[in-house]
Amino acid sequence: MAGGLPADLCMGSARETATGIKKRGGIQALPVPYGDSRAKNNIPGMITIASVISKERLLSVIAEVGGTHRPTPPYLKQKWDLNDGSIRSVALALARMERLNAFFGV
Repeated sequence: MAGGLPADLCMGSARETATGIKKRGGIQALPVPYGDSRAKNNIPGMITIASVISKERLLSVIAEVGGTHRPTPPYLKQKWDLNDGSIRSVALALARMERLNAFFGV
């Protein structure tokens, strides 16, 4: 789960997660499981500075070779998993940013 987002929203890409958030009424409409409200508290502010986040190298997401099988149909095997920056990537998707910086590890 990305920063306390409901697990069922975090089974696909950042763009798919953003679409799921919109369908449920926006970030503030989401429940806070286990008292973890990092995403709910931080995404609105990140959206306002999305252009800075998308250009700043030090705020890049970190992806590593995945292999994670998502537990819902069609049980896709993911090529890459986000190790750091999942909340930032969802915020950028909600802000409709087309690109983000990423470091890829092996």
